[in-house]
Amino acid sequence: MELAVAHNIEGVLAECGGACVCATCHCYLEENYSESIGEPAPIELMMLDEVLNLKESSRLACQVDITSDLDGLVVTIPPIA
Repeated sequence: MELAVAHNIEGVLAECGGACVCATCHCYLEENYSESIGEPAPIELMMLDEVLNLKESSRLACQVDITSDLDGLVVTIPPIA
């Protein structure tokens, strides 16, 4: 989430600054990285219930820790509106 904001990625508002209370950093992550990323915490799942265009690969970018294990990960921003 911080990288998206720093690079002005359209569609990532991150209004809560990473506190996991707004879901404005909703994104889709490649499923083949799910083991490296781990499962979403209960609070993230609650916030994901509020997003539009929810998919199995939906995550909140503010809850994903970037590590070298994620090298090559493709992140897709859902359509706006």
